[in-house]
Amino acid sequence: MFGLEEYKKEGVLDLRALLSISIGSVIGSGVVTVIGAAIGQTGRSAWLAYAGAVLLGFVLIAPFIMVSSMFRLKGGDYTIIASVLGTRMAGIYVMNFIFTNLATSLTATAMGIYARSLIPSLDAQAVSLVALTFFFGVNLLGVKAMSRLQKSMSVILIAALATFCIVGFGQLLPGTFSIAESGYFLNGDRGFLNAMVMLVISTTMHQTLAAFGGDAIHPKRDIPTAMIATSFIILVIYTSLGLVAANALPISMVADQPLTLVAKKILPMPLFVFFMIGGPIGAICTTLNSTFTAASKPLLQGAEDGWFPSFFQRTNRFGAPVGFMVCLYVVALVPILLKFDISTITNNAGFIYYMIKLVSLAAILKIPGKYPKQFGDSWLCISKRVFYSVMAAAFAAQCMMIYVSARNLSWIHIIVSLLMLAAACGAALYRMRTGKVKIDKEDLDDNSKGKYIDGIPS
Repeated sequence: MFGLEEYKKEGVLDLRALLSISIGSVIGSGVVTVIGAAIGQTGRSAWLAYAGAVLLGFVLIAPFIMVSSMFRLKGGDYTIIASVLGTRMAGIYVMNFIFTNLATSLTATAMGIYARSLIPSLDAQAVSLVALTFFFGVNLLGVKAMSRLQKSMSVILIAALATFCIVGFGQLLPGTFSIAESGYFLNGDRGFLNAMVMLVISTTMHQTLAAFGGDAIHPKRDIPTAMIATSFIILVIYTSLGLVAANALPISMVADQPLTLVAKKILPMPLFVFFMIGGPIGAICTTLNSTFTAASKPLLQGAEDGWFPSFFQRTNRFGAPVGFMVCLYVVALVPILLKFDISTITNNAGFIYYMIKLVSLAAILKIPGKYPKQFGDSWLCISKRVFYSVMAAAFAAQCMMIYVSARNLSWIHIIVSLLMLAAACGAALYRMRTGKVKIDKEDLDDNSKGKYIDGIPS
């Protein structure tokens, strides 16, 4: 059993570090790249679509905020699923989880686009590959190195985005706040919904903070606090960015274009250079920096339970699981090498991600019955009525995200994605039959042992 002192020694991340990781993970390629595509879908109302996307994103992550206030989760979603739904579903989830890193290719691709907008002679694909490889290397140095870099980059990121918004507010076109003006809701309700769904993928990634339960000093207090604070921060930042991006210049100039074009027009050259380095490029860097470590947590826990060959359990001297990080790197690398466009990567990554997340929601739904004491002790003081209402909204939002993402994909992409998920499910069932999976049922039922869910007060 973990004693409280041992528990505190194990953690290295305080609230400030968690907040910087949370902000950096969510403010990334979506805000700097997908905003142009969203303007193409809904015109000047892109800022309203972004506000709606943040609120929808909060509904999607609310179950993970609640459960993080009840437990320290050493393996993120995998921890919840293994503890509540049992061995088979834990394996199906963790085998499929690796495909969620497709979203990282979106971030790296965005780096190439923005670097080329600064220096047109650059090869965008080469820049994407270099960026992906660099941050893969940083994460191999362990969570402390990643966290130190994240803190510095996050401060610069917020300052750069604030500069763009403050200057842009003084250059908004007439009729910006009148939704009856020409340019609002260009493609009707369908276009607005498409824009929201495209933007939602950039509003939910801070839920991965739950996977840092084993690294946080006060996880049950600080992790949900950081996630809630981040949602409020991005509501202000994203809505402001969308407002300026869609209303400082004519729609014909900014639709389906990166944020660079607007920034170039409204910012003096020194501020433009600062914005480009600290804003779009900074946002991409903070997301890439936090991705590998967060994504490796559930996989490492799964490896300890036998879902993967034993060599995947090995970590380097910095505590980084090299084998899994290489796998995550390869998954993100493939769409870049195949030169997928931003829209295809966004919808494909969203479709797979939200399909897999349905398993997590199903597990969280059973927590009040499985762990009534921890549910009642949550400092968020959640009633069962509120809990189940939030879960119903999250399920509905998740299903909507799957539907709209699929609607924007070709049948070939959908079929390939489903085949990938099916193959991972088959691999999980095969691994179970080998007898190599060893999840300790006693640990699942007695959360005081801390292997899967740790109920020690924080």
